[in-house]
Amino acid sequence: MSKPKKQRVCLYCGEDLKGVRSQEHVFPQWLLDELELRSKQVSAVHLYQPEEQDADAQVLSVRSLIYEKIREGRICARCNNGWMSGLEQGCQGILRDMIYGRRLPEQLSEAECLFVARWATKTAYVLNSSANYTIKVPVEQLRELRECSTGLPWGVVVVGTTSPFFESGWFQSTRWQLCAPDNLTSRIAGLMDTRTYKIGVQFGHMILIVVWHSIPGWWKMLWSGHHTVLWPLRGKCGWHYDDDSNRGKLTPNMDLPLQMHEIKLVHPRYLAKPE
Repeated sequence: MSKPKKQRVCLYCGEDLKGVRSQEHVFPQWLLDELELRSKQVSAVHLYQPEEQDADAQVLSVRSLIYEKIREGRICARCNNGWMSGLEQGCQGILRDMIYGRRLPEQLSEAECLFVARWATKTAYVLNSSANYTIKVPVEQLRELRECSTGLPWGVVVVGTTSPFFESGWFQSTRWQLCAPDNLTSRIAGLMDTRTYKIGVQFGHMILIVVWHSIPGWWKMLWSGHHTVLWPLRGKCGWHYDDDSNRGKLTPNMDLPLQMHEIKLVHPRYLAKPE
């Protein structure tokens, strides 16, 4: 007996894709044209970094492709041409200004912050679902992003920052610096792959990083003077003041991984008490 075929449904609304499937570009066509990226070839490398200190990263897979072909086919035409299209049109001008450094993240209004944060999250989720990266964003968050137009899924933070101009790049990771005594960090070290993610994209001067964790009692800790929180507008976090002198020694393509590495998890017990 042959096994019944598994029903293919839209990642965002759950509707059957039969006859209504779309090919969503991970990166919007206007952006590819703006930076002349359509025919540029890139390699998506999936690495595994063991927890042991000084252990070398292991290459799990390599995928070569051009930007024009980076698409996700598990999205229905209604989502692609509806709320996703509206999101693209609503923040295209803001993104273009950020790409060329005409506007900084800290200069955006609250309404603009929400638009850009939702665009960054949508882009991060489509990138994650289409990639050879094996750790996937929980499907409930994809559905929640579509259903709630006035916010983001619970626990998601979007950080904006600027960088020396670099055409494009992206980075996904579940590795964090854990700032707390060893007895506390050892308790959560095994939760990183299932209860956290950091997904970042860079275009021109603009870096946007989508961050999530669901580990009770821990706070995200951001890099003071570099990271601007676009969403949520209010909430608890820690701030650190790491030396940034090494930034000048890095090539532009290394700035995104550095910015992601500088987003840490801290236990409140470890935060400095005000004098």
